Amino acid sequence: ITPDPTTSPTIKPTFNPTESPSYKPSSSPSNKPSTSPTQTPSAKPSTQPSSSPTTSSEPSQTPSLSPTLSSKPTLSTSPTYSPTKTHFPTLPEYEYKRPQRVDIRWTPWDNLDRDIQIEVSEALGYNRNNWNNLKTNDVEKLRWSDLSERKRTAATLLGFDKWSWNCWINNFES
Repeated sequence: ITPDPTTSPTIKPTFNPTESPSYKPSSSPSNKPSTSPTQTPSAKPSTQPSSSPTTSSEPSQTPSLSPTLSSKPTLSTSPTYSPTKTHFPTLPEYEYKRPQRVDIRWTPWDNLDRDIQIEVSEALGYNRNNWNNLKTNDVEKLRWSDLSERKRTAATLLGFDKWSWNCWINNFES
C-alpha cells in the first residue's frame, strides 16, 4: 500500500490494481466514476431544514419527505368537475343550481293549448317561428331577474321559476 498517490503515473493501465485505496485522495480527481467507492461513507442526509437551502429553477429528482406548506393559495390550471358558482367577467356571480326541466318549452307550437299560445305570445313575445326555434326570441337572452313582472307571471304559468328559467331558457348566458 502506498501512503501517497503516485506523482508519475504510467501511461498504460495496471492490470492488477492495488487491493485498497491510497490514504490521501488525489488533488485532481478524474471525470470518470470510481470503480471502487471510498471506505468512509458520506454523512447521512438530514431531515431538518437547512439554514441555507439550495435553490434551483429545476425540480428535484428526489421527492421531499413532506409537502411544502404555503401561506398563499395555489391556482389550479385544470377545471373543477362540479362548479358551484359561475363567473362571467362583466356580470355579478350567481349560484348554480340545476333544476328540473320544464318540458312545455320543448312542445311544438301547434301542440300547445290555444290559451297557452295566446299567453306566451302576448306576455313573452313568442310566435310559431320563435317558439319552435330555440334561442331566437329576445326574451330568452334575459335572466329571471331581468324579466318584467308580466313576463315572470307568464313564465310561472308555464312552470318556470328563477332557477329553471336561468338554466333551461337563458342557459346562464346573461
